[in-house]
Amino acid sequence: MAIEFSVSGDFIANNANVGTNSSGGNDGAGTLTISNGQRLFDTDDLIVITAENETADGQLNGSSVITGIVVYDSAADYAAGIPKYTYGPQNPGQTANIQGDISGLGDVYVRFNGSVLVSSDPGAPNLQNLLVAPEHPIATGGSFSLDRDTNVDYDGDGVIAAGPPEEGDSAFNAVAYPICFAGDAMIDTPVGAVRADGLRVGDLVNTRDRGPQPVRWIDMRSYSAAELAANPNARPIRITAGALGRNIPEHDLLLSPQHRVLARSAIAQQMFGTDEVLVAVKQLIAVDGIAIAGDVRTVTYVHFMFDRHEIVRANGADAESLFAGAQALAAVGKAAKAELFAIFPGLRDAAQDSADFARVVAQGRKAREFAGLHATDGVPLIDRI
Repeated sequence: MAIEFSVSGDFIANNANVGTNSSGGNDGAGTLTISNGQRLFDTDDLIVITAENETADGQLNGSSVITGIVVYDSAADYAAGIPKYTYGPQNPGQTANIQGDISGLGDVYVRFNGSVLVSSDPGAPNLQNLLVAPEHPIATGGSFSLDRDTNVDYDGDGVIAAGPPEEGDSAFNAVAYPICFAGDAMIDTPVGAVRADGLRVGDLVNTRDRGPQPVRWIDMRSYSAAELAANPNARPIRITAGALGRNIPEHDLLLSPQHRVLARSAIAQQMFGTDEVLVAVKQLIAVDGIAIAGDVRTVTYVHFMFDRHEIVRANGADAESLFAGAQALAAVGKAAKAELFAIFPGLRDAAQDSADFARVVAQGRKAREFAGLHATDGVPLIDRI
């Protein structure tokens, strides 16, 4: 079997200096210190790495090998199948071995001998000892210290689930997150509420800032029970009726973990200098009535785009339309990307950036702090109209 994972140019370094501490870090499993990594690829290059002998959970361990690397000049070139550099075995059957000790393998990093992978493409840099760390920009300079065993709360519920992929086990794991409405979300339109999975390109949807706007692009992705079990990061989160504020939402709302909802409160003003912020629903688990929908066996996700990032109403709650940032594009299939770029040619050169957000976005630790303050103080996320 084979598995692919991708990173941008900032997250892969050549011949980095590495140091190890065999008894430090989480669970005493050791730490890796990285410095002076050589940049090989541009920041906006998309590097797709193919591995074999992955575990049943889709992780890489010391028995896994790297069989190929393809570099694309942009996400658009990836969608169109236009590679910049293609690296394959120098000799038939050769593979790049993963270093299975602390210096080469952890939950959030993997290192391998790339010298056996070569490219005949003009300008392709020679690969040597490659280190990949998808969450850490190791090719941008500076020094980084990573635990070999890293617990990662992929679903944002505040609890590290036993076993992979969340519980640290020194095996490398890379994930992509969908950003979508569940198909049964009722979207506010000029003709009334319409199920998300019933929307079509050209349909008008009411937006908070610009009134009715036509849907320019739409895509759906269904997850079976087995796929949800294997991809906990894709399991939907339920916002129960009234969890955001009085009668908001009006009915339970299912969203993918990374989907952002609009919060409007005095706490938002204090923390972010604006009444309204967008927060990924997975960061709001601390709030009563917002939890992983463990009872949902299958789900169909729907994501749709307008000419710009918009706020729409779903089940009476305000939430974002698809924002075509790098993370969202990574979770969209190749055929869907090709269609998306045909409709929005500007995305071929660059994904949307933070300046294009409809509202300020609360992220990471500050988002969790924001949710915690609301939960502790008993203040609804929507405390004003």
